[in-house]
Amino acid sequence: MSAGRSATPSVSETTPSDTGARRGRWRDWINPVRVVRRSLPARMVVSALTGGIVLILLLFLVVSAMIRDDVYAERRVFLLADARMRTVSVQAELDLLESATPEELTTAAQQIVDRLGQGSGNARRMGVALVRNRDAAGEASIGDLASDEDLLPLISQDLSAELAGSAEGTQAWRQITLPDPTERVPGVVIGSQVTMPQAGAYDLYLFYSLSPEQRLVSLTTRSTALAAAAFLLMLVLAVWALAWRVLLPIRRTSEAARRLTDGHLDERVKVSGEDEIASLGRAFNEMADSLEHQIDSWERLSAVQRLFVT
Repeated sequence: MSAGRSATPSVSETTPSDTGARRGRWRDWINPVRVVRRSLPARMVVSALTGGIVLILLLFLVVSAMIRDDVYAERRVFLLADARMRTVSVQAELDLLESATPEELTTAAQQIVDRLGQGSGNARRMGVALVRNRDAAGEASIGDLASDEDLLPLISQDLSAELAGSAEGTQAWRQITLPDPTERVPGVVIGSQVTMPQAGAYDLYLFYSLSPEQRLVSLTTRSTALAAAAFLLMLVLAVWALAWRVLLPIRRTSEAARRLTDGHLDERVKVSGEDEIASLGRAFNEMADSLEHQIDSWERLSAVQRLFVT
């Protein structure tokens, strides 16, 4: 009976230690701090990942800002030219109303605003507003007109102040967010001064949408982000592979050192190349040769001592 128990260990005698060892190994791998402390490749990957994230984030912000500014600037040049052409056309129409009555002038101005507010071509105008200039003298014969009343609050005080007292042909613009029930639509408002017969100076504001440019910027930003993520992944894999390749000879040297301490005096490591790893291998082999030579000398001296005593 006793022989049977000793020959076949019970589950209670073997399982707890094995299970505890496995759990300890799993805890080592699950704990990221311990993994980083005990693994040089992990520390190298974490360092490369941290530096890569910071660098890529900075580059991403700079590149995105440059792309956005360039796209909007190119579009703004076109819109300023379109607004100037529309302003000249409106002024020419207003000059034909010199002898019109206030009612006829109001009707004609509203028709001009409604027609321009419909938009056409590549300009993508979202609306038009005709507002009395802040420095205009006398009483206004017509009030402020707009193709959409929601556009009037988008005219900032500094924009109207910039146009106040300016000469005809002067343009001022501001980047705005156009009213939309579903999403934020970027846009730009361009103002110019026109002269209303019998009413004085008025500011003509043209509102343009930049939603296609915003979609282009968003698409470019997403593409840049995907490219940055792919580069970061390649960086991590490259650092891990490099660390593993560099540490492989070191692991072999460490294993050879353990075997040497166990008494295998003929243990040596394979050395190839002339780099620092090769120098470490040669130094280990020289140390092992010296240690083996000293031990052989001690053994010969011990044999001579025993012979002398005998």
